[in-house]
Amino acid sequence: MEFCYLCCLQNDFVRSVAFISSLLLLLAATSCKKTDRSRLTGTWRVADMRFEYLDRQKDFMQRQIDLLTDSLARTADSVVTAQLSDQIQIIRDRADELKANEDSMYLNRWIFRADGTFEAQETGGSRTGIWSYDPLHQRLFTVIDEQTASVEVRFQKDTLKLQLDSVNYMSFVRVE
Repeated sequence: MEFCYLCCLQNDFVRSVAFISSLLLLLAATSCKKTDRSRLTGTWRVADMRFEYLDRQKDFMQRQIDLLTDSLARTADSVVTAQLSDQIQIIRDRADELKANEDSMYLNRWIFRADGTFEAQETGGSRTGIWSYDPLHQRLFTVIDEQTASVEVRFQKDTLKLQLDSVNYMSFVRVE
């Protein structure tokens, strides 16, 4: 009889420890969720970004300019010289536009409000939507202009990093 009573005590103790551990884990998960959500709430501006397709486009344009410049140096024909010079200028203008568009992205502000609303203040205008955050999977979900998006989020000190894929990202710093 003593043995059975001892087993019941041990089982009750194990159940109590398991229950308390579960409560502590739930509490920790809930508090982290609130902390991560509050870390995201506020106004952010673009601090850094990498888009592989922009890098490739810039490299391609530079190679075109180099090839056309090389061809320009080899010709004495004034008509061909004028055509090559025009082509080089067109590509340089496109490269300048691409750089200006990229630079203007650093003026963008994203505002995550505590009520779950979102505002993107971008050079093309302001757009609004809603947002939510899943701390377990570190995913930010947004709906803007009826378009849904999901992206991996990483917090690094005062920086919010949106990892768009294995190569491309956008980093933001808090403004307010």
